[in-house]
Amino acid sequence: MKAHSDAALMLLIDRLNWPVKMVRWRAAKAIKQLMEQEATRQTTTTALLRWVSNCRFESEVGSALSVLLVAPPETRPSFDVVCSHIQKPSLLSGLLLEKIYGWHCGNWGNAHSGYPSQGFVASQYFDDYKTAHVPRVFFSNLKLLERQSGLPFTLQWAHEWETVAKQTETCKTGYPSYFGDFGLQRSGVTGQFVQRQGEVYRSAYLRTLAFAVSAWRLPPQTAALYGMDTLLALPDLFDVEPQDRPKWLSDVPAQCLSEGADLSAIGRQIIEAGTTANDSLVSIGSPLPAEINEFADLTISAFLVTDDFHPSDDQKLRSANQIFFANSYRFNSVRENLEPKPIAGRSGHAIPVCSQVLPSPHGMWHDDYLQRGLLLPAPYCFDDVTAQRADANGLSLLLRSKTVAKASFWHDAWTPLNAPEGPTRCGIALTMRRNELEQAARRFGMQLGWFAHLSFMEKDSQFGDLLPRTRTAFFK
Repeated sequence: MKAHSDAALMLLIDRLNWPVKMVRWRAAKAIKQLMEQEATRQTTTTALLRWVSNCRFESEVGSALSVLLVAPPETRPSFDVVCSHIQKPSLLSGLLLEKIYGWHCGNWGNAHSGYPSQGFVASQYFDDYKTAHVPRVFFSNLKLLERQSGLPFTLQWAHEWETVAKQTETCKTGYPSYFGDFGLQRSGVTGQFVQRQGEVYRSAYLRTLAFAVSAWRLPPQTAALYGMDTLLALPDLFDVEPQDRPKWLSDVPAQCLSEGADLSAIGRQIIEAGTTANDSLVSIGSPLPAEINEFADLTISAFLVTDDFHPSDDQKLRSANQIFFANSYRFNSVRENLEPKPIAGRSGHAIPVCSQVLPSPHGMWHDDYLQRGLLLPAPYCFDDVTAQRADANGLSLLLRSKTVAKASFWHDAWTPLNAPEGPTRCGIALTMRRNELEQAARRFGMQLGWFAHLSFMEKDSQFGDLLPRTRTAFFK
């Protein structure tokens, strides 16, 4: 019986390398829960550390250490025990260990391949996939360092990639077509998957920063700043759990694709259904039923608008963006001030009620929710400083220690695939205290307006590809 449980545990831990980010996140949550239970803590910790000692990539070690990062301190193994199992030290493992234990181990500054041979050039495969297997920010970071220093950071990345790929005998794969069919890919329906080549590129990026510190005297603090983009999980945000789809939403979004559907009337119905005596629905993003249209999505968001505001033809109103630097590796923090930026319409102007919280770093495992939008009411909607929180129930906003907004996520026939520029099939509903929303409107001398955006895909002929379509509506 024990052999079966050990095999199941190793199968779970191996899910930290699954190609789907959401699966990695869910696996990390399950491992953390096993570590929190005294009966399974030692067995789970031993298996996790054994897995670390067998890691072939620096980025894999980061996955296991990310579990320790979010685990309660009393459940973690000792610093010395963890260090004794790390065979692939890196800047990422150094950053995580310093955050977890206050110390780092392993000479990550020597974890690189040295100078490339004279005349070395990047392979065609490396150039073709350097922004496909990993986020574009890695290439952007190294190009920026290259411009600032005049040193060949991107060439060193290619050299490190070549070395790691050969040492690990990793295949040169393209897009994983087995996660969808060819017709969907032709229509632009794809997913963000993490293949073994992703681990090669990510590890090579870390090795490039280590080389820069060792050979080019790049300050370790600067390397750490760029290395944070390899973070896999952000504490607090890690705890978020999908909730049940709101019952008040009913089947109303499905009506959007009916012939002659009135998007404004449907939007008003949804806003009314999601609003109570104390809380107003200020934003919602919801997939439509998969059996009707798998890649259809409806978003409705609140705006403060002038009396004469009318959007221009085909204008898309969007929430504000607020980047904050999670220097302490936490999502929970006091929010910085944000200046409202009026959006001009055909006449008048509008100000978004909601802002997208964009933590930097945000943690790769959370990309699906980030793509959906981590929405909270913008700081300028309040007369005092607010604080953001994330827990199992979702996101919340505190004003003078009182909750004034809540956002919850749900999954709706979820898959890792998404339409071009659209989210995966997860939803979000954000409510705000009604009196605070009304006070914000009075302070700005504006009224509430709503912008609805429907995106879907349909064929232009029986045998044609799926094509993206949109409909929009604005109502006060």
